[in-house]
Amino acid sequence: MVEQSELETIYREAQSALKGRDYVRAGELLRQILQVDENYKDTSRLLARVVKLRRQRWYNHPLVWGMLGLAALILLGIWIAPLVRGFYASQASVARSTNTSRLPVTQTQTEVSDPSKTPSPTPTSVPLAWKRISMGQEFARDEITAIAIDPKDVDVIYVGTTHAGIYKSIDGGISWRPFHNGLKDAHVLSILIDPNEPRIVYAGVASNQVYKTTNGGQDWQIASDGLHEGEDNWENGRLLMSR
Repeated sequence: MVEQSELETIYREAQSALKGRDYVRAGELLRQILQVDENYKDTSRLLARVVKLRRQRWYNHPLVWGMLGLAALILLGIWIAPLVRGFYASQASVARSTNTSRLPVTQTQTEVSDPSKTPSPTPTSVPLAWKRISMGQEFARDEITAIAIDPKDVDVIYVGTTHAGIYKSIDGGISWRPFHNGLKDAHVLSILIDPNEPRIVYAGVASNQVYKTTNGGQDWQIASDGLHEGEDNWENGRLLMSR
């Protein structure tokens, strides 16, 4: 027969194991007490607590979910910040251009000292407007060195960069994707689209080589010596028009 003093000793050991997060030992000690006395102090409550703690998983802890939520908010802020800055920059440029267009235009008439001379006609200004086609996120750390627009589809645009090869847009510059599979030199100096077959594109690079694609930029290969006399020639990666 287990004495009450022994139950007290086992009870204290179970409490120590529980504080030390040794839930396996704490459970074993508490079960020993319940086998002798089912109503001993709060042994049943402590055993239920031990079972709950042993079943608890790290991903169910509210602190873990709180940290994950905070990390998600930080990442969302990092992603949205450039978009917001680009939007306000574009709005500011539009506002400046609008204010400039509203300024009064003063025409100055040149006095003709010699009646025999006919005054030159004053050139008529042509209204031009610029439209932003990129927020600069794709090329934030690079320089655009070449640009070519499909003569049969103005929404298809190719741009060459100093360090990142060639990018292509099929929606008029709203979105861009890298199209430089096969390019061995990322420094693009010039781009030429075949006027008869727009899927054929040539690119001149800084290593004095010419690359060619026949599938709209999906794949590039070094062009052969097929630039015969009378055709376009390339030098230092730039197109020289000979016809």
